[in-house]
Amino acid sequence: MAEKDIAEKDLFRWNDVFANAWNVLVRKGGPLMKEEDLLEEDTASSHSDRKGELHERRSDVRKLWVQNGIVVLSAGIENQTAEDPEMILRVMRYDLNHMESRSSESLHGAKTVVFYYGCERWKGPKTLHELLRKVHPDHDPAEAGIVDYEITVIEMAFLEQEVRDQLIPDLRLLTSLLHALYVDENVYVDLADAGRLRHPQDTVQLMSLLFDGDSVVKDVYEIYNKSRKGEQIMTTWKELLERRLDERFEERQMERDLEAAYKFASNLEDTSEMSFEHIIKGFGVSESDRQILLEMKRNGVPY
Repeated sequence: MAEKDIAEKDLFRWNDVFANAWNVLVRKGGPLMKEEDLLEEDTASSHSDRKGELHERRSDVRKLWVQNGIVVLSAGIENQTAEDPEMILRVMRYDLNHMESRSSESLHGAKTVVFYYGCERWKGPKTLHELLRKVHPDHDPAEAGIVDYEITVIEMAFLEQEVRDQLIPDLRLLTSLLHALYVDENVYVDLADAGRLRHPQDTVQLMSLLFDGDSVVKDVYEIYNKSRKGEQIMTTWKELLERRLDERFEERQMERDLEAAYKFASNLEDTSEMSFEHIIKGFGVSESDRQILLEMKRNGVPY
């Protein structure tokens, strides 16, 4: 989990990635966030627990948005690969702490957004009232006069095509692959984006952790390297799947050939005076296949 956190932070620390994600996925109107208007902000915040003990916690990525020399917003992105039932409380603490850290003369707003990479829809509370009703089903917080608080959760795997199309190549490819792997395998994915990555190392690193070593990451990196050399690259997810299916068919055919060779050699050994090793030597198989057959024999694979 720590590796994923680091990879997520590394990608979104880039101002162009942060600004693009904010403008497309978060912004509801007004001026566009520009990468040159963003400054790094300390992500540390502190809070007291129920015993009154002070704890420090760091949010993932925070930027100060500056317009005309004035800080107008402390913008934060919190990455989640799994639901946190008390996410609303974490976000409230982050936002309040980053507002309280300023003097009244330099007070500005704070907003933390959750980017969620799960393969299912977020089912946890998104408002303070929802959380309180879950804890105390018989009590209505609204009737008690409790002010509500709502967080923004962006479900990265469930973004619509027209939304993904507005993202820079790094985020467009990432979210499109998430959608293809978790939601709809028939969705169009422009794999040529792999050749347009602005931050290939950080993007591929995050993919490798989110997809848990899926071979698609190897394909993405291969496409990126080919595009750098000016070589022809595949352009669709469908083509990639077809190639993978062809490769798996060839691998399975090789497995069947070895199984047949193993069965034949074992039966011949039983009915003749020739050794198993001598028999497979006559097959003319490669050294790697010969070693596989010998390993099968040593392990007593039934035939």
